[in-house]
Amino acid sequence: MKNKVLGLLVVSFCLVILTAGVAGVQTTGAPPAHTGAPGEMTCAVSGCHSDHVLNEGSGSISIEVLNNRSVNDELIDLKVIVEEVNKIRYGFELVVLDEEGNGIGELVIADEERTQIMRNVAGVENREYITYNANGTLSDVEGSNEWMLQWRRPESFEGKVIFYAAGVASNNDATDDGDETYSTQLNYEVRSTGISEVEDQGKWIILNNVIRFPEIQDNVEVFDLSGRMVESHFDIDELTLNTGIYIVRVHLGEEVIRRKIFIQ
Repeated sequence: MKNKVLGLLVVSFCLVILTAGVAGVQTTGAPPAHTGAPGEMTCAVSGCHSDHVLNEGSGSISIEVLNNRSVNDELIDLKVIVEEVNKIRYGFELVVLDEEGNGIGELVIADEERTQIMRNVAGVENREYITYNANGTLSDVEGSNEWMLQWRRPESFEGKVIFYAAGVASNNDATDDGDETYSTQLNYEVRSTGISEVEDQGKWIILNNVIRFPEIQDNVEVFDLSGRMVESHFDIDELTLNTGIYIVRVHLGEEVIRRKIFIQ
């Protein structure tokens, strides 16, 4: 069950340019201020991975809250996941903002081998970023990569925060051809009681092989794990699927939501 919070955390992920040469792939982490947060771009428009339109691929990026601790300086454990089949390298960048667009709290490294933090960047001195490093692009799992991290709220803080995240799935061919870029955000409320919950952005109810949406969706597209579209529907509030694993992409106005669905 996702949690609801009195603070808006913004997480954004972006994969920096991945270039392969004679000496191998060179990676330094995503450039700062590429999370898709207010006032920021993503790698889909900055020139490093601009071959495809943002959020138009068959993959996805997601943020998971792994605990509900939020009292004083206690850490909140997070996981970022970028998924897309037939890709080799993946990356992300994340920032946490308050409702005024200022950085809030402290990002904490949970995996020194695969992630790094960038601070005091010119033009965005009030924002702190976490991104991958040279070891963090390759994954042991085919078709996805994930990173663990933590966020510490300010002492006695109570209110809304937002996690902004942007990420890239790359085919590692030394160009941006075929690379896909994704972005997402996660709203979070922090309460003085220590109870924190992710703000649900529309519950999908799955019963047997039927997915029920909270409202009529403008366009629903279903992809298999090879990236092939297997179904497309307009103006529906429920969807019936056969047994399998799918990526379901929903268009509601300008908003695009992707989720990995298991049907047994």
